[in-house]
Amino acid sequence: MIAGHRGALLAVAVDPRGQLLASAGEDGSINLLRLSDGRFLFTLAVPDRKLVRALSFRPDKPRELAAAGDGPIRIWKLDGRHHLQLAGHGAKVWTLAWGKGGILYSTGSDGTTRWETGRGLRIGRRGGQQPLFAGALSADGRSFMTGGSDGNIRIWDAGLRRTTLQLKAHSGGVRTLAVEPQGRWLISGGWDHTAKIWRMADGRLVRVLRGHTDRIVCAAISPDGAVLATAGRDRTVRLWDLQTRQPLHTLTGHRDWVLALAFSPDSRTLVSAGKDATVHIWRRSGR
Repeated sequence: MIAGHRGALLAVAVDPRGQLLASAGEDGSINLLRLSDGRFLFTLAVPDRKLVRALSFRPDKPRELAAAGDGPIRIWKLDGRHHLQLAGHGAKVWTLAWGKGGILYSTGSDGTTRWETGRGLRIGRRGGQQPLFAGALSADGRSFMTGGSDGNIRIWDAGLRRTTLQLKAHSGGVRTLAVEPQGRWLISGGWDHTAKIWRMADGRLVRVLRGHTDRIVCAAISPDGAVLATAGRDRTVRLWDLQTRQPLHTLTGHRDWVLALAFSPDSRTLVSAGKDATVHIWRRSGR
């Protein structure tokens, strides 16, 4: 268990090399830690101490980190610790997802946006009457999925020009989405305490995963495609075999909501963080 923040932790991310762990939340700071042992390295101070709700390392440039929350999206260059600012959302930003060539997708309470970060330009946008709490890019980069308070999942073409499919997914709301690395399965988690596995090819519901006793807030899939992790308001992290769709383990230790999950690139480490202001690093052989 690692402390170091004041207030709830809302986001964690692991860099593509598996060396750095970033954590952020209500205190308006982004802490960078060494993943191997949890050692603190440095802090990025967010201007005006605005909370950070989403973090994402750029896959092809591991020293670039996107962060967003109640203010504009910022792209931090970790080597020089300066940032590019993207202004466009007029409300809370909930998720960030990198595409190829520096394309960044974001979802927020006012819709979803597509950015070209090299020039800092907004190149696509879809507003909405419902807040979009969840977003995920397909493995081939051709589709972007969103989910929100209306309980629906919408699958967009990559340019956000049209919806190709809409799924009635959860009662209450969709809070998290994750895509299996091979692109076969889409995972959703919601306020109805369930996680669901959808077939990407046609949107068919394959399995409903039950076990959580309260809202599911976050989900992550290991890069090897073997394990699904889900977590939320019941303070547990549940691991599932993604092939058999059977439960593997339940991880306990958080004293409040678990709000963020991230796997390491080698699939051997899982990071969780939550409302108790702590980060837990779980190893495949134990914590």
